Amino acid sequence: MGICAGRSQQKETLVTDIESIPIQTQGTLEFNVKISGIKVKMDNLPAGKISMKIGEFGQFETECSKELYGKLYVNQTIHVTIQFKQTHAFQMSITEEQLKKQYLNVVLLTPNNENIASISINLFLIATGPQHMDYEYTGLINKKQQQGKISFDFKIAQIIKVSIVPQLMEFNMNEPLIHSEYYYSLKMVTSVLCFQSEYSDAFLNPAYQKNQQSTNNSAQAKKQVIKQIVYKQSGVEMTVEVPLIEISSSSIQVCLWYNEQANQAINPTSAMSKPHYSLIAETYFNLNQIFTQALNSDQIIENNLKVYKILYQQTNRRLWNHGVLEGNLNCNLQVIIPTYLNQQIVGVRTDKGIQQGSSVVNSGKMPVKEIQQLSQAGQHLLDVQYKIQNCSTKDLFLKSELKNSQALYLRTIQNILKQTDKQSIICFEYKSQQDLFNAQKLLIEIALKLLESADQQEESIREEYYVLLKLILNRGELSLNQVGFSEETEKTSEKLLKFKTEIGLNYQSFLYKSLGIVLQKLKQKSLADNERTFVEHFFASAYFKIPEFRTKIIESVQRVDDPQLPEWRSLTKQTDEITNKEFNDLFDWNRHFYEYLTKQPKYNANINKLMEIINQEEWQKRIGKRGIAFFFFF
Repeated sequence: MGICAGRSQQKETLVTDIESIPIQTQGTLEFNVKISGIKVKMDNLPAGKISMKIGEFGQFETECSKELYGKLYVNQTIHVTIQFKQTHAFQMSITEEQLKKQYLNVVLLTPNNENIASISINLFLIATGPQHMDYEYTGLINKKQQQGKISFDFKIAQIIKVSIVPQLMEFNMNEPLIHSEYYYSLKMVTSVLCFQSEYSDAFLNPAYQKNQQSTNNSAQAKKQVIKQIVYKQSGVEMTVEVPLIEISSSSIQVCLWYNEQANQAINPTSAMSKPHYSLIAETYFNLNQIFTQALNSDQIIENNLKVYKILYQQTNRRLWNHGVLEGNLNCNLQVIIPTYLNQQIVGVRTDKGIQQGSSVVNSGKMPVKEIQQLSQAGQHLLDVQYKIQNCSTKDLFLKSELKNSQALYLRTIQNILKQTDKQSIICFEYKSQQDLFNAQKLLIEIALKLLESADQQEESIREEYYVLLKLILNRGELSLNQVGFSEETEKTSEKLLKFKTEIGLNYQSFLYKSLGIVLQKLKQKSLADNERTFVEHFFASAYFKIPEFRTKIIESVQRVDDPQLPEWRSLTKQTDEITNKEFNDLFDWNRHFYEYLTKQPKYNANINKLMEIINQEEWQKRIGKRGIAFFFFF
């Protein structure tokens, strides 16, 4: 575990003996595994490739790469970083005991398959530790020892079986029940999958038959009015297998139906007709909220398995049908979740053990006190996140104290981000370009950290992360006229221009990562208010900030029979050419931002990731339907 070629064996600082860790799970476990983002840094490395052997689950090898992600010449030494584009995904079936005995072996090879260096990491430590690996090593290049570093992401998400059994379902409708038979069903919707339960037993509307009889006997007879449907034992149970990584983007949908066939008179001589279900109303629960409640409960033994078992209760959940409020739902759901191995989002595994990761605190005192305060509060928030992640579930007092601190730092950051020294935009005043660039770098780093960890937070805290992300997105420091380029900026010192370019590339990366997450969320109807607000806001801003995305949106929503639309970015009359050009310049990110980055290797790497995101057909189809997802954009 953490063995580096050319070095003495080093033990993990947080784990001394894997075998001494108590077994948490039982039986064979299923995992989805994805390895990506492989980078190698090594002096004087002309070319190379990576070979990875994942225990007994196969081996894969990257293509030999000579593409330099970046190179710097210092005293005739070439400092090289090679980034490999390949990703490797597979499924793995293994017990926890077996997982502790198997290793990931990573070997850096020359094009001629000569071994330069290797590292070995225990698979159990990967499955229960950080997903990002960053290992230093010593290898041989031209028979000389060279220091190097290899980094990659190893995401391992357990597939778990979730059981949901309704104990009580009480539908209170705004209008009287007018149909003969009613049913309900459950549906789980993830970013890529959809599972549906069987329909419940029929709820027979007692008023329907009586009202039919009273109508036949007397037009003046008083009709019975019923607005409530109650199920206590309905025969509905939904058990699904879902990867842990999908939990944060999944929702439980409750659907109320009526049977159209039951309303029709049945001819005794004709064959029985199959039920035809029509939707009356629906509501959604966020699965992440259910998980949070379950994991805060005690484990129990059921059928010789350790599980979390809770009663999830909801009252007055609004029932909707195409934007019309039809009533509300009170329900009790019994939820059973097995114990599982969960990978950490925060932190980095290195050859020296687990570390928290990169700091967001800028070195030295920053001239703008609010930016200095933001830097410190951001670092405190990351520290608390890390402690919460590693806090024992049994230490309730410590966990409560940490959550209070987390909420405090979130409020502090929010208050700072709302402050401004200017009236036209939300932005502080800076005495120099260097000060502005430092602030931009900090804002982007904090935004990336928030984006990576938002969906792993408990429901109440999670919303606050999206509030902060929207505030950062709206900061004037990150507007086009601040992060963009011009002929004037190219006249600045080489050092400052290089720093500004680095910031631009990082902002490009942030925009693309945000877009990928936002497009995944289009499928969810259980988004909390602040989360939905961020999705809508980013969706609209991305239309201007990401030209390739704008092109895809227009292609997706336009139809052959549509009337011709004027260019959507023209905000003034077409006859006012000068003013119109000025307005267009405000939104021309391609001309004033991206064109200045195209010569950078990282720009091309970012573009490749963007293409993977926007070429996915699912989101294009959803936008093309001009439904809810389309109106997110508007």
